[in-house]
Amino acid sequence: MNLVKGQLIIILAPFIDYEIYANIKQLNDEGIMLELKADMEVPVDKEILCIVVDEDNIFEFYTKVTAKNERFIFIKQPTDSEFNAIEKRKFNRVDCNIGFVATPISINNISIYNSDKKFTGVIKNISAGGVLIESNLNLPVDMTFIFKLKLNFFLDCKASVIRTAAEDKEIYHSGCQFIESTIDNIKNISLYCFKEKLRQKRKELNNRKPE
Repeated sequence: MNLVKGQLIIILAPFIDYEIYANIKQLNDEGIMLELKADMEVPVDKEILCIVVDEDNIFEFYTKVTAKNERFIFIKQPTDSEFNAIEKRKFNRVDCNIGFVATPISINNISIYNSDKKFTGVIKNISAGGVLIESNLNLPVDMTFIFKLKLNFFLDCKASVIRTAAEDKEIYHSGCQFIESTIDNIKNISLYCFKEKLRQKRKELNNRKPE
């Protein structure tokens, strides 16, 4: 992982319930100078978590703020071994528990649409590329369905089943891929996933024992 000048860094600090955004201003073997987007409170000489988005990947590293001067902070330069890849997928995937009601519309491109026929389930994880759903139905591969996805607001979504496996006698998990997604849907779901990832990381940071 190579940090570069101008790169965006997202900072999480223990028991601070918001994320801090900064850009790399200068870097050398001894440390990194970051310029904060706003003059915000950042703990000095305390462990913080830095998250870096590099193309399609997301990395994290723990470090300490050694000094602060208005909107500039100085942190220790991490070694290569201190970088940890959070996500290597094209789209970030997060666990969730979102109920939904869906309407099947086709199987193998053959229409089966009936507005009165619906099924319910729970989305167990999500990315901008698709969802893993839990239901009491053994959904067939290549079945396409439509549903409203409830995040901060409702999104109209269309997905296709790419695999189904039984979890027990009455519960099935189906991996589904979004199809015909709009740019707005991709952006909104990606933003939701990224903020959920930050929320989970903030929780881990608060529970982390100081080194």
